[in-house]
Amino acid sequence: MGKTALVVGATGLIGRELVEQLLEQGRYDQVWIVVRRSKRWSHPKLHEVVGFEGMDEALPHIDDVYCALGTTIAVAGSRQAFKHVDSRLAA
Repeated sequence: MGKTALVVGATGLIGRELVEQLLEQGRYDQVWIVVRRSKRWSHPKLHEVVGFEGMDEALPHIDDVYCALGTTIAVAGSRQAFKHVDSRLAA
């Protein structure tokens, strides 16, 4: 049986590309993503959990976790806000 991957931040530029690569590789039987809103992506290996609440109960055993969370200065609104997002992700 193959492994199971979890991707957080799957809807961003890097996250989307990562999910596509993981789905095409033979390394994983399942790829789970955690999103704020359903993306309704369709792939036999892909499963999504909407929201972080209840995530622990919804997820199976996960072998590998990928974090692609982040933002840009334009989206964050300022250099200070951008650094705040990165510092929160590192914690």
